[in-house]
Amino acid sequence: MPLIQECYDIKSPPGSVFDLINDVENTSNFSDVLRNVQSIGPDLYRYTIILAGIPLTWVAKVTERVPPQRISWESKSDISLAGSFILTPSSAGTHMDFEMRYNIRNRILAILLKPILPAIIRNVARDTVQSIKERLERNF
Repeated sequence: MPLIQECYDIKSPPGSVFDLINDVENTSNFSDVLRNVQSIGPDLYRYTIILAGIPLTWVAKVTERVPPQRISWESKSDISLAGSFILTPSSAGTHMDFEMRYNIRNRILAILLKPILPAIIRNVARDTVQSIKERLERNF
């Protein structure tokens, strides 16, 4: 599984950062690609994205919540994802480490998306984390 990692220092306390990323249904506001996140059960969410013009949907489960230090998730569908936000206090406020592993299990989608997928997912992750940072610092 390919790995994406992003690190940021955010001028906001860890509790505020955690509260924002823990509001999972609101995460669709941080990316143009992520169209919708809907709660479908305890710690279960249905994600819908548009990737290279192709709508993709999957269900992810929040596997760990440790306020205000960590939130982790994983999915087990055509798109396999596992990731986490790790938050540590810093002189700036919060140091945020983001990591995500992904794999497209659907062979047809994998073939179609392989040439462009790594760059698109990396850019979406970077834009999402940057949007979180900007929102928190604007309100700090």
